[in-house]
Amino acid sequence: MKQKLLSLFAALLLGAGAMYGLDPYERYSGTCGADGDNLTWSYMSNKVLTISGTGAMAEYESEAKIPWYGVIKNEVEKIVVEPGVTTLCKNAFYGCMYLKSVTLPEGLLSIGAYCFSTGWNLQSITLPSTLQTIGDEAFENLPLTSLTIPASVTSIGKAITGTCNNLETIVVEAGNAIIEKETNTLIAGCKSTVIPNGVEVIAEAVFNNISTLESITIPASVDSMGIWAFSYCTGLKSITCYAETPPAVYEYNCDYIFNNGAANDIPVYVPASSIDAYKAACGWSNFTNFKAIGSDDRIDLEIRFATEETNIEVGQEFDLSNILYARAMLSDLTWTSSDERVATVDEYGRVLGVKEGETTIRVSYPGNDDFLPGKASIKVIVAEKEHFVILNTKVTDSNCNDIFGDGKASYNPKTTTLTLSNLEADADGNDFIRFEQEVPYFNININGKCAITNTRYGIASPGYCSMLITGGELTLSGLMNQIEAYDLILD
Repeated sequence: MKQKLLSLFAALLLGAGAMYGLDPYERYSGTCGADGDNLTWSYMSNKVLTISGTGAMAEYESEAKIPWYGVIKNEVEKIVVEPGVTTLCKNAFYGCMYLKSVTLPEGLLSIGAYCFSTGWNLQSITLPSTLQTIGDEAFENLPLTSLTIPASVTSIGKAITGTCNNLETIVVEAGNAIIEKETNTLIAGCKSTVIPNGVEVIAEAVFNNISTLESITIPASVDSMGIWAFSYCTGLKSITCYAETPPAVYEYNCDYIFNNGAANDIPVYVPASSIDAYKAACGWSNFTNFKAIGSDDRIDLEIRFATEETNIEVGQEFDLSNILYARAMLSDLTWTSSDERVATVDEYGRVLGVKEGETTIRVSYPGNDDFLPGKASIKVIVAEKEHFVILNTKVTDSNCNDIFGDGKASYNPKTTTLTLSNLEADADGNDFIRFEQEVPYFNININGKCAITNTRYGIASPGYCSMLITGGELTLSGLMNQIEAYDLILD
């Protein structure tokens, strides 16, 4: 009876720990070593899987035989492989969809095939400097943006980064096997890979399922390509191949090189003397739009602005598309500002002044089968708006000079009289004040002589009222204390 009570008490303690966020406790554990208990595994309540011990991990007949497969695969978030572990088996952590973090130790020699494949939340992984072997598709279908392969690696399996659509770069440390030296074979690639001249073979599935790959250039040294080399590359828009003889492909089924990927009518640039050979070659004959390298019969859009620079004020919006010449739909153009602290620009070319300064607005067109890429730029100079009154800001004798400029205004709240003086003359020698209104409804009367009106259903553009100034001074009587205008601008 005493034994049962103690067991019950321990269970209650564990439950309380889980409920109140106390130190994590072990939920599952076992052995996983090639020699039995030389390696152990433990899974904690905080969703951390730890592999400990010395030596190699056991190899299992199938993924389902891995001891933690059916226990924690769909919940583990962190994996820690402790120092002493030398190998990770095939499929070791395959399909751990919620995995976010992996720690690998120095001393690890081998990562098995499909080891981390389909870990949909694993955005980065650091490989130790002792690593020698990476198995087939070890990092396939991960949201990695970059992968560094250390110089210690001497063997890399096929398609280790297949379907890694976010992968921008593969950093290759000197001496590794990203290009297998003995056979000059490219064995891993990403969307920004540049295949160097000297590579003779593009290995099986190197670019498989990289839908973000938009173009590829194959050097003249390449003479063969493995099965699925460019399969499911749905974003591929052009291919350039410098080989005089079409690189040989998987002979049993020609469709397995570019299958389910690029459209058949994308431009394929090859040596002019080899176009007929490519049209008849296995794997290449599916394409219908062969062009000679160096030729380009696409139309130049001649994108350009009508002027080199334009001026706007802070808070002012200006549509640059009105001064842009381009034979392209606006939705196909990309707009950027070199300094968004000065001015921003939206996807349609509408620029907005933010603060005083200068910025360069650039517009570009990516090009397609019919039009060449194009770009243009314009300098935008943003100036401060000198005088303005925000909606419902009360004009007082203490702030009128801040609004209209020092020495140019005085205000008497008792008589609601605003006096403007020392006004600068315009080009014709006349001094004037202009009221500009941009809200949909207003009505301002000045001493019963000048009315500025704009109703909800009236004109869309601002109303204006200009009065000539004589003697350098003008007194406006009867101006409301509460200025019901969005902008009151003095030129």
